[in-house]
Amino acid sequence: MSELIPKKNKFLFALALATFGLLVYLAGLFIVQGKIGEIETLYKDTESDVFKEERVRVLTKEALEHADDIELVRSFFVKPGDELHFIETIEELGKETGVSFDLGSIGGEKVEQSNPTKEDLNIRIEVEGSWANIVSFSHGLERLSFGSEIKSMELNADGSRWSGFINLVVFKEK
Repeated sequence: MSELIPKKNKFLFALALATFGLLVYLAGLFIVQGKIGEIETLYKDTESDVFKEERVRVLTKEALEHADDIELVRSFFVKPGDELHFIETIEELGKETGVSFDLGSIGGEKVEQSNPTKEDLNIRIEVEGSWANIVSFSHGLERLSFGSEIKSMELNADGSRWSGFINLVVFKEK
């Protein structure tokens, strides 16, 4: 019966072997977890690239589908080199409405620091004419094919003649 009880050397060897096996198991577990983390990171990066490619594809498709609308919006802005056409349009409007006017000043103002492609043109127009003519002229300014907005207007009457100025803001691409 005493032969069934293991000897101290055999017991210590078995204990050392079990401890070694446990350490190998834990080390393997740590390595496998690290590799799983690397695989997850690579998968997320690949998924992100695929998402970006899909987004570019969708945006390209949308841009092609709405090319006419995009061009319409772009035509709303005074393009570089198109300033002369814009001023000629104002001159034609003045002739049509019978208002004598003078472009007092034209100045540019950046819309946003983060967007250096756009600016506002601030135009001061000195006007003189009858009340109806000036109202028609100001209405025409707001209805230009260019994006424009009357910021302020000041008129004074001298009998039946009115005179003053109109501050106009026009949207311009740089």
